[in-house]
Amino acid sequence: MSEELENSLQQAIETYLGQRLRAIEEQISQLQTEFAEALTRLRESAASESLSETALSASIFAHFQAARAQQLTGAAALEKAAGSREIATIKRAVEQIEKQRSQAEVLSTLLVNVAGFAERVALFVIKNEQAIGWRICEASDPTNLEAIRGVVLPLSSENLLSQAARSRSSWSGAPEAHSGNRALMDQLGGNPQNLAAVPLIARGRVVAVLYADSASSDPNTIGS
Repeated sequence: MSEELENSLQQAIETYLGQRLRAIEEQISQLQTEFAEALTRLRESAASESLSETALSASIFAHFQAARAQQLTGAAALEKAAGSREIATIKRAVEQIEKQRSQAEVLSTLLVNVAGFAERVALFVIKNEQAIGWRICEASDPTNLEAIRGVVLPLSSENLLSQAARSRSSWSGAPEAHSGNRALMDQLGGNPQNLAAVPLIARGRVVAVLYADSASSDPNTIGS
């Protein structure tokens, strides 16, 4: 996987998770300090390793600096409880990322952790105006990353992947929203009722799309 894709995937996932923490200002402020300290240690310890050359640490650190600067609002106790669980999930993810030393390991670790926010997640690489499947995993068995073989969709087709890639913005909704979504569902298997896609942008171009789905029609089952 390319350095651009690794950096883009990291930014997109951390941004997505950061948006889920808007209701917990005091907790996020404290945790961001811990993140900054941990990531500083990571950059120092990995100075002689290949991981440092990918700018992964700098990317994560920059994201959390931006997240810490956000003005967050108060919310109900239930939302705070959910946010606390998500904080713990993100913290574990960062700790796991610290242990990785290759691009493939970092990307796999990120995909495994994103699986906790949807029933199934997958990564599609954008190349030659096509979305090409890379890896897929399910929340029920997140460490089982399976290669996506033979799933190639042109960006000219009408599906959530092409929508996210062309618009450069996240999309979520029902499979019926695009005429080509069913073809993708047939190739991936299952009968999801709720879909989401997040474009990963590096150096001004979309290099991949992160896909997530759920068997429930409740949109909150993705990202909750």
